[in-house]
Amino acid sequence: MHTSKLHTTAKVISDIGSPTIVATLFLIGLPLIHPEISWAHAALATLFVTLIPTLALILMRHRGMVGDRHVTVRSQRGPIMAVAGLSIILGLVLLVLTSAEKQLFAEVGGIFLGLAVCSAITVFWKVSIHGAVATYVGLMATATIPLVGPVIALLFSSVIGWSRVQLGHHTPAQVLVGQAVGCAVYLAKVLLWGS
Repeated sequence: MHTSKLHTTAKVISDIGSPTIVATLFLIGLPLIHPEISWAHAALATLFVTLIPTLALILMRHRGMVGDRHVTVRSQRGPIMAVAGLSIILGLVLLVLTSAEKQLFAEVGGIFLGLAVCSAITVFWKVSIHGAVATYVGLMATATIPLVGPVIALLFSSVIGWSRVQLGHHTPAQVLVGQAVGCAVYLAKVLLWGS
């Protein structure tokens, strides 16, 4: 494949596979995986987990605080990660006040845990959040498919990881560590809150 076509393909995959899009689709679609979760609560979780942080990112870009929508400069990630964390905490409080379903708390808790781990690593090193989110969501979405599910999840996150490396935004090691974070958070979520 021609280099410019590879770059264009990688850019499309990276954009479609962005943590915001992947996590938004996962959260809003949770009632399809867990019918006990109400659509209203899924929408509320989506608002605070991904939509409010996305609006904050747009504002930060407008003010020149971040250079691009994927926040590829590691030193610019702290403020947006802090806003995302505070937004998720506020969302969890509102979910408690509206008596949201236990399974939804587990899913939002898993995402918050992933954000916390990625934030801690980002202080010292640039980890692929694309890789972490794609792996975590991929494992969650395919959890009911025995044996094949994890393979599908890792293929999904590997394609997204390839796009990040192809664009020069991450090294293979940064993508692999992101995938490891996604796997570790998934396992922690299952141990703490169940599947």
